[in-house]
Amino acid sequence: MKRIAISGLIVLVTVVASGLAQESPGTGFPLDGVITGNVVNVRSGPDTSWYAVSRLAEGTRVQVIGQAYGWYKITPPAGSFSWISKEDVEPAGQAGLVRVRADEAAVRAGSQLPDAADKRASVQTLLGKGTELKVTGDQGGWYKIATPEGAGVWISTDYVKPVPAGEKTQPKPSEQPIAATTQSSTRPSTQPAAKKEAQGPLGTFTEKLRQLDALLIVERRKPLLEQRWSELKSEYQQIAEQTGNVVASQYAQRRLQLIEDQGSLQEGYVKLEHLGNELTRVQESTKRELDELRAKKLEEKPAIWQAEGVLEQSRTFVGSALMPNRLVLYEAARAGQLTKVIAYVELETNSNIPVEKYLGKYVAVSGEVRYDPTLRIDIIRAATIRERHSATQPTTEPSVSQ
Repeated sequence: MKRIAISGLIVLVTVVASGLAQESPGTGFPLDGVITGNVVNVRSGPDTSWYAVSRLAEGTRVQVIGQAYGWYKITPPAGSFSWISKEDVEPAGQAGLVRVRADEAAVRAGSQLPDAADKRASVQTLLGKGTELKVTGDQGGWYKIATPEGAGVWISTDYVKPVPAGEKTQPKPSEQPIAATTQSSTRPSTQPAAKKEAQGPLGTFTEKLRQLDALLIVERRKPLLEQRWSELKSEYQQIAEQTGNVVASQYAQRRLQLIEDQGSLQEGYVKLEHLGNELTRVQESTKRELDELRAKKLEEKPAIWQAEGVLEQSRTFVGSALMPNRLVLYEAARAGQLTKVIAYVELETNSNIPVEKYLGKYVAVSGEVRYDPTLRIDIIRAATIRERHSATQPTTEPSVSQ
């Protein structure tokens, strides 16, 4: 059933893709423009449903860099800023700078207006790994940054007059965005109609869905356990529940299904990782218990054991109280293979065994054996050491680090 749902999603995306908003570069961009309305909202997207980021007074000059659905995309005016998630960046090595650490990071439009100060849903641009950004503040999990190159904001074409090249206009004394103090004092005197020339089956939801899809792509490219879906899910849910545009609602529902599938995959991975960790813990606990039982058994009743190998001085326990006589028994070296430790060897304090005679030779060591659960290896208290001959004699010094 899920395979069919995903196939349906691909078909729907293909059908609707042509309707997703793309600002048209057209000809003559960038161009200069001048605000003709008294107090005009600058918005985070090309529709009145997008939150306002600032307001401009009549006569203010702007630079137009694109157009879509009866809206101009303009270079952010003075005082503009953007937001970026702290999860997507890292310190750049210089105070006030951060660097994008994700393969792609979304930069979102910030608002200077009190009634939209906490909004940051509108994606202005995607930045690649390694891009450096200037931090001007922070709020919770977000950094406030200087708006990067290529990011834009939107204003209705109803209130912008293009200025032909070479034509001079008389700007207002101040071309700064109008200060926002209270909602009543900053109410725009001119507003575009709520519905502009929206094209395609998605209508006025076109640009919103395009930006949400961009965020969805960025999120899916992150490692599975770093993906966060709650914010995107909420945004798609609002469009899915509206009844004015059935196609947009179905489109959002498909995206919600994709997010649900991704969440299930994430949940399953977490459970699998937990089971793996639990299995490792049980294995280590069992091994530790077996080691302790073996050590206790040999301590109660030492066994007589004989082992054969190459006898060497131990480099690990030089000067250590654990192994004062510092002997180790290796397997004989084989061509192309590493040798391994068979056991450590202890000598009685008053032992008269001529150890130097046997160093570097293949020998048989016999004596009481005990198991050390800390070192996880057998230790032989040597009673006798005698030289033996092996079919495979070591040709070089053992290569195992102790």
